[in-house]
Amino acid sequence: MHVEDLRWFVVLAEAERLTDAATTLGTSQPNLSRSLRRVEDAFGVRLFEREHRGLVLNPYGRIVLEAARVGAAAVDAAQQRIDELTDPESGTVRLAFMHSVGTGVVPDLLTAFRRVAPAVRFALREEPSHEIVRDLESGEVDSDHGPRPSREQFGWHLLEQQRLCLYVPPDHRLAG
Repeated sequence: MHVEDLRWFVVLAEAERLTDAATTLGTSQPNLSRSLRRVEDAFGVRLFEREHRGLVLNPYGRIVLEAARVGAAAVDAAQQRIDELTDPESGTVRLAFMHSVGTGVVPDLLTAFRRVAPAVRFALREEPSHEIVRDLESGEVDSDHGPRPSREQFGWHLLEQQRLCLYVPPDHRLAG
């Protein structure tokens, strides 16, 4: 039995007619019958009473219908969450960064990125460098803006190199 069999079972239970359910699903009656047989075989009982006016759920069928609705909804929700996380156009990027870049570099990068991909969401973590590396290793974050990890362990790309500016009084020995 597949999740699709449970979805078809729900449609059939609501339609109470094999012909109507097959039409709604865009499949043939034999395909729908085979799907129903897989569901009944999986549970080991008949789920419908066959009557002259169509199919009527029996007590076992009502139990399966409730579970099929909940199960299909749970699978759909899981798929949606996975799609959101993995879709490069609208997924979620889990970004860790050190506090030193949290007020300047990160907001600027996010603003620029949102112009290109406005549907992408970000889950942000401001952490010390040792926690960033730990979270990269465990998969808790997708990327970081912080300490440069070893190339053997992680792939990385330099986004920006900042110039360090030192301001000193005119008479200081480094003023020149």
